[in-house]
Amino acid sequence: MTIPSRKEVLRVDAFCHRGAKHQSMSSSRPLRLLIPCLVLLVAGAARVSAQTPDRWYGGFSAGPALQDASSLVNRSALGFSAAAIAGKRWTERSALEAEIGFTYFGPQDHIAYAAAGQLPPCPSSGCGGGQSTSTVSGLSASMNAIFSSNPSRSSSVSLCGAGMYEWIARPGSQAVSPFVQCGVGLRVPSGPSGRFGIEARFQAMPLGPSPRWMIPILVSIRQR
Repeated sequence: MTIPSRKEVLRVDAFCHRGAKHQSMSSSRPLRLLIPCLVLLVAGAARVSAQTPDRWYGGFSAGPALQDASSLVNRSALGFSAAAIAGKRWTERSALEAEIGFTYFGPQDHIAYAAAGQLPPCPSSGCGGGQSTSTVSGLSASMNAIFSSNPSRSSSVSLCGAGMYEWIARPGSQAVSPFVQCGVGLRVPSGPSGRFGIEARFQAMPLGPSPRWMIPILVSIRQR
């Protein structure tokens, strides 16, 4: 058996080293190409997500409400209204909001009449002995289109929408009333991710029982 010389051993070792190095480089090449591509894709997706206005948000609103007083029977014309809001922004200047609300009107305030030594005014049906003060509360569900002049900073907004009220009068009955509404308001940035607003709405209920109309004045907080 012939023993290879040191020179031949070194030559074979150098050849094997070059082959292993070439194989390592060729096997790592796809990985070196994949990592930058993944980085670019993640960065691009994050940028598109940040610039895309199509996103969900939530909020809450509350404030006083004035109702039609033409047919009130011992019931206050001034009440309270509140709503939970879920919205989806379609463009930078428009959004669609769904609201679940609660409205309450209490009994007429008799303190002022008692202090003046007078009785509360009688309704058109007369002052029967069985008549008493009454309250009315309403649960509502509505969908509104929102339009903003400049959503990135303080801006004016307008809205229009429609929904349904379920009114419960005590003592009395229960009734369902459709309504349409429109409104205007102002919204300003509040903190890193909030938006403070105030708005006035006019709600018309021509097909339902009293009240025929309401004017809620709402203070709201929403996510941007």
